[in-house]
Amino acid sequence: MHDDPRTPIAVGDVLAGALAAIGGPDCRAGRPATCRDCGDAALWHRTAHGRWILMQPGSVPHHLVPPGHRYRIGSDGTAVHLGDGAPTDACRVTHFDICPAGPAPRHPYLLRLWQHAAARRGRL
Repeated sequence: MHDDPRTPIAVGDVLAGALAAIGGPDCRAGRPATCRDCGDAALWHRTAHGRWILMQPGSVPHHLVPPGHRYRIGSDGTAVHLGDGAPTDACRVTHFDICPAGPAPRHPYLLRLWQHAAARRGRL
């Protein structure tokens, strides 16, 4: 960084700064959001595939969440889909799995979360 605005800036310095920023945590990772369908609070996180997903705040015991619906949030804010994997303690779920504006999930625990959100929103 140059203190004097009249000092020329080397293109290499600019590119080095830009390249250092690539792959770092995104400023939106973990940013609070409101679901446009139901109005509930959630958090934006980027997936390992570069897509953005709304995650429910907080974690839940992994044994309550069915395989295929379990996520972990990495230290860089990335939402990692665990597939059939089972973490040793807790995991996260997407807002889309329990959004009361969507269809009721079939799994009992996700259904309970969905019903709780629907009742809070007066949709049950």
